[in-house]
Amino acid sequence: MDLKKNTGFINTIAESFVKSIDTAIKAEDIHKMKTLTHSCERFLIHKELLTEKIEGIIKSKLGAIHFFAGSDIKAKKLLEESLIKLKSSDHENPMHLAFALGYLGNVERDIGNYARAKLLLEQSLSIYNQHPKKDPSRYAYFFVYLSIVETYLGNYKTAESLLKKALFIQKRHFPENKNFVAWVFGRRGIRERIFGNYEKAEILLEEALITFQKDQSALDVAWVLQHLGVVYAKRGKYEKAKQALIESLNFWVSLFPDEIGPLWVSTLISTQDNPEQANYLFSKLLNIYTTHFHETYIEAAWHLGQLGLLYRDLGNYQKSQILLEHHKAIVEKNLGQDHVGVSLILNNLGDVHLLQGNLKSAKNLMCKACAILENQQHPNQYQCLEALSKLYMKKSSIALEQGKKEAAKKFQQKALTYLGRALNVAKKYFSCNSAHAKRIQENITSMESRSCRNLSRCCLKLQPLNIFIF
Repeated sequence: MDLKKNTGFINTIAESFVKSIDTAIKAEDIHKMKTLTHSCERFLIHKELLTEKIEGIIKSKLGAIHFFAGSDIKAKKLLEESLIKLKSSDHENPMHLAFALGYLGNVERDIGNYARAKLLLEQSLSIYNQHPKKDPSRYAYFFVYLSIVETYLGNYKTAESLLKKALFIQKRHFPENKNFVAWVFGRRGIRERIFGNYEKAEILLEEALITFQKDQSALDVAWVLQHLGVVYAKRGKYEKAKQALIESLNFWVSLFPDEIGPLWVSTLISTQDNPEQANYLFSKLLNIYTTHFHETYIEAAWHLGQLGLLYRDLGNYQKSQILLEHHKAIVEKNLGQDHVGVSLILNNLGDVHLLQGNLKSAKNLMCKACAILENQQHPNQYQCLEALSKLYMKKSSIALEQGKKEAAKKFQQKALTYLGRALNVAKKYFSCNSAHAKRIQENITSMESRSCRNLSRCCLKLQPLNIFIF
């Protein structure tokens, strides 16, 4: 067959193929999507036989597949190329353009460009707003994706408003989709965790987990387990937290594109600590991923960071530190040293150093974290300010033990100053009645009611520092 004489036939086949890809993407069936990758690439090898519109559509679908598979660099390139093609060739059906804009927004979110992610998702939704009945499920999904970005940016009221819009569309157009409702419940569980309402968070996340387990959706189960692990740890349920985090972690490890990664993870989380071997394997990974880690490593590193905090709470500071340091190295490579996500890890590392008595390094880490968050006016400033207050209370206690009462008073006053600043941030972003504001106010009252001679016995209610909030 002379292919060049049958371009119409080829494009008809391509259009039919695109529908099968779209079905797999809507179901978020990673394994099915992977099986379609090769066919997409074969079509694009012969792109001279395709119309610009079909080429743009296939590139957008392949870009979405790479997004779900964790290959953000490939996804970004394909989606940007697809936008060029679709903007010039597909005026009669802007839904393909909305699709590409939305998934490019997701990719930008993954690589830490939240402002651009927000812009792209808003552009996508503006198209869906004009054609709400053409693809209502994706319309609702992109509202949730934008809600996630707004959460990253600390715009919690906006994020909740977007979730309500998503649920309204779901109830009206696809009420049978219980997984979507569970996803929104999960997002609300994360919000309650951010606000310090851990019991509510646990209830919402466990409801979501029941739905996902019934549907046997491995990706969704892994997602909700990772957030449940954090909540369990916050509520002192350490064994349940560890089980949830490791089960979720194993899912992401199964998607690693190399053979060293699984060995590295198993060494890190082994009950028999072997930091030298873990560092050696990690150095080999750094040689493989010289500029950017595969996105599955960001997911896995998030879990390792959570486990690091769990081990901190259990008093195993050496294991906690190595887990957090590896987490930090991966996030820094992908998102940059001044990213909000890095600041949270720095703060957690500072807390571990403080617990080990390394006050100088603890202060340096906490101050660096604070500088990043203050520069971006992020709500998580309160965490770093609480951490610095805790550090100065430790300094005050040490000074008092040494008989340096004036120094102890100065350190106490500095601790109070940091708590006051933390309270202002908590009230601004979480309300005066939030769990964070109440806790900080209680600590201020407790400190102010004690005299300097009692500082060494002062027991603050400061909670362990938070990790990634998303």
